[in-house]
This record gives sequence, C-alpha cells and structure tokens, in this order.
Amino acid sequence: MVKFPCQSQFTDDFTDGDFIADPVWNSSNKSGDGADFQVQNGELQSKGPAASSTIWISNSNLPDMHQQKVVWQFTARYDASPSGSNNTEIYLFCDNSDLSSTADGYFIRLGESGNDDGIDLFKIGSSTPLIADPNPSIASGYMVNIRVTRDTSGKWELEADPSGGFAYVMIGTAVDKEFTTGSHFGFKVEHTSTRSQAFFFDNISISSSDIKAPDLVSVEVVSRSQLDLIFSERLETSAGEDINNYFVSDGIGYPSSVTVDEADSRIVHLDFASDFAKGKMHQIEIKGVQDLSGNAISSIFYGFVYFVEELAAFKDVIITEIFADPSPPNDLPEREFIEVYNNSNKVFDLANWQFSDLKDTAILNSSYFFPGDYLILCPEEAAPELAPYGQVMGLNNWPTLNNNEDFLLIRDAHNRVTDSVHYSSSWYKSSLKSDGGWTLELIDPANLCGSGGNWTASEHLSGGTPGAINSVISENPDFTPPLVTEVFGLRADSVVVRFNEVLDTDIVPGNFIINPAVEVSSVIPGSGLDEIGLKLSDQLHGSITYSLKVNGIRDCSGNLIDEENLYDFYLVEPADSFEIIINEVLFNPYSGGVDFVELYNNSSKHVNLKDLLLANGEKLDGQYHSKQIFPVAASNIVLKPHNYIALTESSIVLKENYPRSDERNFNEVKRLPAYNDDTGVVILLNPDSAVLDLFEYSEDLHLALLADKEGVSLERISFVAPTNESNSWKSAASAAGFATPGYINSQVSKGFQTNSGQIIAEPKVIVPDGSGHNDYTTINYAFDKAGYIVTTRILDAFGRTIKILGENDYLPAEGFYTWDATDEVGSKVRTGYYLVFLEAFGLNGEVLRFKEKVVVGTKF
Repeated sequence: MVKFPCQSQFTDDFTDGDFIADPVWNSSNKSGDGADFQVQNGELQSKGPAASSTIWISNSNLPDMHQQKVVWQFTARYDASPSGSNNTEIYLFCDNSDLSSTADGYFIRLGESGNDDGIDLFKIGSSTPLIADPNPSIASGYMVNIRVTRDTSGKWELEADPSGGFAYVMIGTAVDKEFTTGSHFGFKVEHTSTRSQAFFFDNISISSSDIKAPDLVSVEVVSRSQLDLIFSERLETSAGEDINNYFVSDGIGYPSSVTVDEADSRIVHLDFASDFAKGKMHQIEIKGVQDLSGNAISSIFYGFVYFVEELAAFKDVIITEIFADPSPPNDLPEREFIEVYNNSNKVFDLANWQFSDLKDTAILNSSYFFPGDYLILCPEEAAPELAPYGQVMGLNNWPTLNNNEDFLLIRDAHNRVTDSVHYSSSWYKSSLKSDGGWTLELIDPANLCGSGGNWTASEHLSGGTPGAINSVISENPDFTPPLVTEVFGLRADSVVVRFNEVLDTDIVPGNFIINPAVEVSSVIPGSGLDEIGLKLSDQLHGSITYSLKVNGIRDCSGNLIDEENLYDFYLVEPADSFEIIINEVLFNPYSGGVDFVELYNNSSKHVNLKDLLLANGEKLDGQYHSKQIFPVAASNIVLKPHNYIALTESSIVLKENYPRSDERNFNEVKRLPAYNDDTGVVILLNPDSAVLDLFEYSEDLHLALLADKEGVSLERISFVAPTNESNSWKSAASAAGFATPGYINSQVSKGFQTNSGQIIAEPKVIVPDGSGHNDYTTINYAFDKAGYIVTTRILDAFGRTIKILGENDYLPAEGFYTWDATDEVGSKVRTGYYLVFLEAFGLNGEVLRFKEKVVVGTKF
C-alpha cells in the first residue's frame, strides 16, 4: 500500500499484504472467517463461503465532492464469463459501509444475464444505466482497468482499457447530480459456490482536485457599517483581504478595512467608513477572492439589509384584500389568500408574526417587509400559483377563510395586533360577486377604521388584484361616529361593550356611566380595539336591568360617539337544567352537508354560551355517558332570553343547504360531536359537566311518510314538553326547506288552552304531506289531578282501533299526544273521520272517558 500526499488522494495496491490497516477496509462475514476477502500476491481477492452468496468490502477514504473534481481508477479481474450469478459492482460513492443495504450513490456493474456483458455506470435505485457500454467488453472474462471522472457540475465520464493496460477508451458520458455526498467506496461480489474466490481487485486510486471558485454562503450584517461574509471554503489570505475585491452600492463604496478570520478563513470581516441606510436593500459585489487552490470568484452580487427592529403600531401593517370564496374562479387561481400592506415608514422582519382567525393561527416566515410593499399570504401549496402576481408567502396551518363571515387578525412577533377585520359577505355590496370568484378590496388605506363601509368587491376583470394596488382604491374618509352593538355583564364585576368599528386608544373609565349607579374602576381594550372590558368597583345583580351611557369616545378616525345613547344590558347568569334546551337537530345531513344542533334560551336569563359544552354519548345500563365533548363557543357569545342559536362546523354550507335560515343566529364551531345518521344522543352540559338537556334521537321520530329523511331535521314542537318524549319531536316541514336553523321551528305547537276534565285536538283537520301546514294534530289533555293511568287510541269510523298512541301511561295533570295520520305499521290512513278515544283510570277506581273528532284530508 502506498499513499501519496497531494491535494486529495487515496491509493491502495495491497503490496503491504493486508487490508486491515492503513487504510482500514470493512468486510462482510458470510464465510464466518471474520472477512470475506484476502490479499494474495499483492491483489485483493474474494473469499466468500462455498455457497451462493453476496459479499462486500468498503472503506471511507473519500474526498469532498462539492468543490472537487474526482477521479476513480482501479483494476478488476475475473477469469470466466460473468453472469447474473457471478458479477461485481464497484460502488464509487454511497451512503453505507454495508454495500448490500446502501440507498444513495453510484456504481459500476461488471456482469449481467446474457452475452452482452459490458462496463456500465448506474445510479443506485435505477435499473437503467446512466452510461451503457455499447460493446460486450467483458463478455468472456476480464482483466480491465477502469477510470471514472466526475466534476462539480455532475458530468460523468467512463473510460476503460479491457486489455488491462492504460490506453483508456471512452465508453460514454452522462450528467447526473442527484447524489452529491457519499461516505464509502467499495466492491460487492455476487458469486456461486464454485466461484467464491475468483474475483480480484488492485491498483485503487481516488484523487480529487479543486476546480471550483468559492461560493458565498451568506452575508451577516454585524452593525450599521460592518459585514461578515461567509464562504463555502477556506480562502487565500492576500486576495481575501484586498479591499478592491468588495464594493457596496448606494454610495457606500469599498470597505475601509478587510480581515480574513484567523480561526476560520472561510469568514471575512468588512468595515466601511459610511453607514448603511436603515431598511434599504444594498448590494455587495465580490470578485477576485480565491480559494487555496487559486480558483477565483469572477463576480458575485448579493443583497442585504441593515435592519433595526422597530415596534409595529396598530395599523402599521394592514389587510387590504381578502379572497375567501375563490369558487367559481374568474382568472385568478382558485386559491384562498389575503393581501397585507406595509402602511408605515418602517421595515419589519415578519419572522414569528401571526395570521389567524378565531380557530387557527399560521406563523409567518422571516422576510423583510418594506414601506409601501404588498405581500400575498396563502396556503403553502398555493404559493407557486400566486407567485406571478407579486411577493407571496405560503403558510402552514392556513386558517381556512369562511365564505360568509370571519374574524381575521395580524399580530407581530410580540403578539400585538396590527390589524383586525371582521368581514361579512354583505361587504361585497353585490349579490352576484358574493357568490364566489371575487375578492374583497379595501377602498381607502388611510381610513383606518371604516369597517364594512371601507370594503367592497373588486372591480378588476380577473376578480382581484393580489400583490398590486386595489382596483377600488379611492379616498373614503370616515366621518361616521362609532356605535355600540352589544353590551352584557360578563361577570358580577365586569361588563363587555362591543362597537361597530375600531376605537381610538384614549379610553378612560369616565367614558362609561352605568345606571343603577355602578362605578367603572378601569377599562381593558380588546385585541381588535372594537371591544372594551369594564372593570367595576361594585357588583351587578341578575334581577336588575342596567343601562349604559357612553360619552367622549372616538373611533380611530377621530369621530366622536353620539352621546344621546342609552343601552340596556343584564348580568350574564349560569343556566339551570332545561333553561337552555336542545330545540332542533340535524344528524343526517345532505351529501356534502353538515350537522347542526340548535339551542333555545327558554328562560329570562342572559346566558354566556362560552361556558357550555356539547357532547354525544351512549346509554349503558340505563345511564347516559358522554363521549366526545366540545365547547359550544370559542368566545363570549350571549344568548338572550327566548332566542335561538344553531351550532355547526360550517356556516356557509348550512346556509347554502337551507337558504331560509337565519345566519345571524349561527355559531361556527371548530368541532361538533359526531352524531350518527340513525340513532344517537345529544347532550348539553354546563361548565361542571352537569346535564342541562339531553335528547336521545332516532330516525324513527321522523314523519313515517317521508320517502327520504336525508337533510331533514327533527324539531321540538314545544318548549315545555319533556325532551325525550317521542311526541315532542317532528320532522321539519318541507315548506320550510326541511330545517329551520336559527329561527322558530316550522312544527312548533300552537299551545291551545285545555280546561280541566277535557281533551282538545288541534287542528281538527290534518293533511299529512310534510309541508308543515297541519301535518299532525296535537291532542291536549287536562285532568283534575296527576296520576291517572291512561290509554289513548285512534278509532276509525267503524270503531276499529287503528293506532294506540299510549297504553297504560302514568300521566301528569296536563300534557299532550300527537298523531300524524299513520296506523300501527306507519302507513298513512285513508281520508275521512277518525275518533281520538282517551280512557283514564284513577287510583280510587274512577274512570274517565273522552272523545274528540279529527278529519284526515288530502290535497287535490
């Protein structure tokens, strides 16, 4: 073995008689002798087991191939015709010392099935050669010298002398640089039992020469007049310290001094006599700098910014365009995005800034944001499609934009809000454009608190103007004073006041007067500056109606609130059982639709839904057990007395499926418990997980005459009826669109007064067609006392029982049954007269009988 000191060279001719030292080779051990190779007569010889096997030997003496041109040379010998069972692979470089399990790299193959054996170059993982030998150069055995060359551009050259000499002939060339690093070189032999010692290798040489000039890796701005340049390799000192090899634009010029770092000569320190302009993109040109091999940089240009962090004030960075509903598209990519604008004279590094809605938050990447610049924010996968429109940043965990309404926030790296937009589809001011394919554009960036009045649909033919000035840009000054939109006592010692626009930050306790008199001790502005928390010095009480007067408050445009205002509010109180009730449930939505659960405030209290939980569950051993449990609201939402709210995972889909619904009473939740399409349990819980209401639903509760129950909700017909009585629920009417999320149920009972000792059926004529008009009759009863055992039947005109509504029911003093004109097997009865016959037995032996006539009709 001989090693020659040069720029980078490894050789081994095995004249030292071994391969275990200087250099060290690692071998497989299929033979069990410690190694599957040996040195004989100055050659490396295979010595595998006396059986078919694959053996290998490798070492790690490889040069760095990033900057180097590398040449491999070696001799290979085999005295018989190679085949698919007896062949050699020479691994030029690869990622593993075990050549039988390597995944990345390149190899030469000697031997294959058939008679066309040549010298071929392969990339690991591919069965097609990069360079294929056009001749059967080794078909009948070989004593061959091979030379392979690879330069830094990934160009390969394969040469060989099949006669065993050094008159190399070019076999072919190729370009491939998928793999640029590899730690091991070696030989892998596949042999049969009789050829285990028939493969020989010698005269190994791996040399490299640096032919590439240094690369500039990065520029670090150390101070207002100092730069550090980091290169890809060590530099020659005199060229590295020549001030004429460096020049900075915009009047900075050549450095006053240059020093190559003593500890690491890849680093150069530059000092300049002039200061860099703050927040301005400068450019440095580098030329003539050499590595230790004398390779010189011809010319490199690199931009840099001297950046000093400045704190972002509110509205320094603003949202100027929103593409929430890209479908169907116009000419813009069918991708959601927002556009932000640097509305200040400051430069910001956006690293760790946040874009969020009420459910999700995306973290921005490091990027300089200059005054007057636009930036498109979008999902990461959408960035390539939006890149032609301007500066774009693709984000992980993109907050999906709701088509109908959403609340968007931009926060800086210190979690301070720079802008918030609570947009609505009404801002398009065009029913045509609100259906999709058009962006919302800010009209006047100078109007910092114009809310919906400062936004409208884009007028650009493509549907929007991402990365550019808005098509609707114009002066739109805000001359409208702020308005209070909602007031509620969040706790006994605090009140929340919401406004329709962003306020000026100069707000003090004296701006708020409460009657009956409760002193405001401090104010706490919300993150969007359109909500103010009031801390009170005394306690609110739930039984009192309070009024709030607001004075002296201005919006961020300076408009003073109208002081002739007075807003009634109440203390939010916790709900007791059956005060907030489950009023409507859609558990089997249309294909592509969403479930919803509607709640109703059946009390005189104002209840904060943020404190409540919604669950699904199951009944085991007569007990209900909650399974999935999720919050009803992510923020403070107060449900007023006798109001409705529909909970869903997609407000826009729910509105699309039920156009008559009242989306003002929707609350979009991040997750709704999963409700089966046939049976299940809906559970409403208070913060302590006590049950407020529970509904065990079943598709059997639907109108039996419905041909298709998909997309049809179950509606509660009475606020006072027990939740889990089957009479309390009916299918939503077809005339109402089969569901009424957010407003009064289509099947609500009229609640007729029943005197003691009688029954009343209303309506007396029913037409069970699912329209919601007289689909069923309600049989209201009233007794002189509770505790009667009652059987209620429907009789036809001949006195025959066609349906039993209740048998031996133990009833309260008042209540009701319902009948939907079906018989015992669920079939619709014929038109005509029917009799409701109710028979009640008292505990003291008394018997009461009641009859009421009902007519079943039909539409013609």
